[in-house]
Amino acid sequence: MITSEEKVRVFTVYERVVHWYLALTVFLLLITGLGMMYHSFHFVSILFGGMTGIKNVHNYTGIALIPAILMVAGVWWREGLFDFSTDIEWFKKAGGYLWSVDDVPKSGKFNPGQKLYFFVIISFGALMAATGISMWWLPGRSPIGWMYTLHAFGVVVILSFMLIHIYLGTIGVPGSKDIVFSGYVQRRWCLHHCPKWMQRGAAGKAGK
Repeated sequence: MITSEEKVRVFTVYERVVHWYLALTVFLLLITGLGMMYHSFHFVSILFGGMTGIKNVHNYTGIALIPAILMVAGVWWREGLFDFSTDIEWFKKAGGYLWSVDDVPKSGKFNPGQKLYFFVIISFGALMAATGISMWWLPGRSPIGWMYTLHAFGVVVILSFMLIHIYLGTIGVPGSKDIVFSGYVQRRWCLHHCPKWMQRGAAGKAGK
């Protein structure tokens, strides 16, 4: 039985709400976007009352994506995402995920792989919002063909990174899923995955 004293708070309630706000927004955009783009996914439109309904849901969810990106960027900014002192060495060793490595550079609250994922989500999320709004408000204009191409490219990139993120956040790195649901994880997990964060006393006290 794990006691509260053996746990550390990694994410606050606000941080978890922001995480799920972004995750659910992106998921809904992917599902509705696929429903509009591919005939094999047209059955999705039934859930939203037809193609007009799915298009409206997609467009307005795209608007909701903008504050989600800004809120997440604010959360990540406070966590030292721009400290790149050991990132190159971490990537050279793949963080110890792909082969056994004894001297993986110590990570803060977020390791370099997570930081790369964050930057991809922010940059490509902004690209998706910009191209999506252009296609919505400027239909038939000459640059729209490029907007569709960039939008489709953004889907491929975001979906690829999301699948990796979901895998590592569930079965790939045991214990990770506890963080986004409860905010807490075992202290030994933090000492292994984010030792620099623990060393500087940034971790929330157990049970508080």
